[in-house]
Amino acid sequence: MMERSSRFLSLSGSSGIGIGFLALLFVGWQVSKGNMSFFEQKNFDLQTDAWEEFILGSLVLFGVCLVLSMGFTLRRTKKKGLKVWNSSTRNILGAIGLPMMVGAMIMLQNFNGLGTEAFFSTSLLCYGLGLFFASRYTYDELRMMGLAMLVLGTLAVLHLPMGLLFWSLGFGALHIVYGAIMYFRHER
Repeated sequence: MMERSSRFLSLSGSSGIGIGFLALLFVGWQVSKGNMSFFEQKNFDLQTDAWEEFILGSLVLFGVCLVLSMGFTLRRTKKKGLKVWNSSTRNILGAIGLPMMVGAMIMLQNFNGLGTEAFFSTSLLCYGLGLFFASRYTYDELRMMGLAMLVLGTLAVLHLPMGLLFWSLGFGALHIVYGAIMYFRHER
């Protein structure tokens, strides 16, 4: 009973799987259009249609993934008869939201300096920190996913031209693996 009140136990593995597939579809679309490469990421010219398409696509992807995650989580929470909005929910949102907002500010600063190469590493590192901090309030598997994102983000920093590859592994493949683990451990 105490764990139920202090931890948010309704994260959905199905949403993780869906998010992973959507991220891989987005990357596949960008690569197929010739906008990006897994091994030779270059700085975008911020005035091109490719950059605008990438940013718009990224924002749409983020929004769809957020709605998907919230939808599956709300459904699971209601099915378990739990409250959706409680102290654990607020703690998770704060823990994941702060690093993601800092990451957004860093990316905006980089864009103002006409630099886009750090997009992938910054998003992986900030999301990984958010997951790591949020894991305190939910399943322990989230901590491992956060650490894996941090490793991929570090690799993306060390190998900037391969940022898209590491981003695909993190936001695509890792979400699918994490979602499957969560589904089979906690939802079935």
